[in-house]
Amino acid sequence: MLKKIILLLISVFIMLAPAGCSKKDKGQTVDNSDKQVVEKNESKDDENKNKEEVNNSEAEKKEEVKKEEEKNNNEASDQNQSNNKPGNIAKPEPPKQTKPDENNQSKPSNPGETHKPETPKEPEKPAKQEPSVKEISDKILKEVKFSHVVAMNEELSKEFYPFDRNLVSEYIIYNAMINVKSDEVAVFKVKDASNISEVEKGIQKRVDQLEKIWQSYLQDQYDKVKKHVILKKDNYILFSVSDDQKKVEEIFNSFFSK
Repeated sequence: MLKKIILLLISVFIMLAPAGCSKKDKGQTVDNSDKQVVEKNESKDDENKNKEEVNNSEAEKKEEVKKEEEKNNNEASDQNQSNNKPGNIAKPEPPKQTKPDENNQSKPSNPGETHKPETPKEPEKPAKQEPSVKEISDKILKEVKFSHVVAMNEELSKEFYPFDRNLVSEYIIYNAMINVKSDEVAVFKVKDASNISEVEKGIQKRVDQLEKIWQSYLQDQYDKVKKHVILKKDNYILFSVSDDQKKVEEIFNSFFSK
């Protein structure tokens, strides 16, 4: 009987033991859940707190900006009021006067003084081109009648016109190819005009030769030689024996009167 009672108590104890454990576990579970809820609430509180701090910081910045703007507006208003006070009116600056360009504006004239209009400057003429001795001789031979003249070779020219050839830059001589005519024309261009007299001396020697030749040969040709011309202009010197010396002179001078 006693054994039965003991076994019965043991069975009851065994049955009650798991239930107690279960309650204990349930209690611990509830405690853990409560802790999590509390932690979540605390986290939300921290977030709200941080948001409030950020909002407060932004509000403070806006307030500072607003105060700064009000300060600047007040200063500007004070400045305007001080400028508008009697006695503080700013005087307008007189316009700056520029000096007239003396080169472009004429000076004021005195009473009764008249001004002559400036004459425009003439454009510079191109440098005059000197004629060649061939141009001069060709025109003379074309417009004046010479009896069968031909160009004299260099060897004869040195014999008939004895002077230093270094004194001239160019020259040309024509004389009659038949021995019954005294027609002759020669043009020389001297390098330096100061030496033109030396060339003229050589020409004069040629005149002396012709006079001696024709004086005892043909009187009409001698008379023609006696009427010879020696013309000088700038660096040029011309000698001519022809029937129309006036025309020769006109043609020669025409090259230097342009």
